[in-house]
Amino acid sequence: MPTAAVLAAVATGWIYDEVAESVQPRMLAWVDDWLTGSDQSSIMLWLPLANWLKGVGCYDAEIHLCRQALSIEGDLIPVQLRLAEALIRMGTTPKPRPCCAG
Repeated sequence: MPTAAVLAAVATGWIYDEVAESVQPRMLAWVDDWLTGSDQSSIMLWLPLANWLKGVGCYDAEIHLCRQALSIEGDLIPVQLRLAEALIRMGTTPKPRPCCAG
């Protein structure tokens, strides 16, 4: 599992690369708050960022953010669920995957 500093660096780089400048300050502030806060679970980094993107109507960016998070930590079930919801909202049906690998 990546460290909090690595996750924050990835999130910050992603925000600078993928998000409109008008949206960046609040998202970057969240990353800073998360990094200095007491709950540094990766879910508490990615889901609030996804919520913010959804709230401002940046649905494509929400999908891309979820995919970025899952490329680092593929077992984040809440992020997997969020990605599926976002894909369905955008009219794309995600491919089903088995819940439990045998």
